[in-house]
Amino acid sequence: MQKDAPTLTTLMMPNFNFIRAQNASPSDVFKGLDANGGLQWTNLQQSVRRQPTPYQANGTNTPARVLHCTPTEIIYSCLLIFQQDEHHRWRWKSMIMPTR
Repeated sequence: MQKDAPTLTTLMMPNFNFIRAQNASPSDVFKGLDANGGLQWTNLQQSVRRQPTPYQANGTNTPARVLHCTPTEIIYSCLLIFQQDEHHRWRWKSMIMPTR
């Protein structure tokens, strides 16, 4: 709710994927969340209130969870993906728009 970028940065995986960009920097992610009057911040806040479901990330057996989100227009699809790091802590891995 507070758009706490410093805290969210500590929860992000190092190789973060944002929308269609790979290895996005935290500053680029937060710029994207701020775009369109902060619409993506609202989207993020609404999405994390839901119950995550198990997710199989491509090419990995690392435990992951997914939440569905809505990007800037409802006709698109968006996923928030969380994955365990090497210390088995849950981290925010990506906010992506998968291809159809």
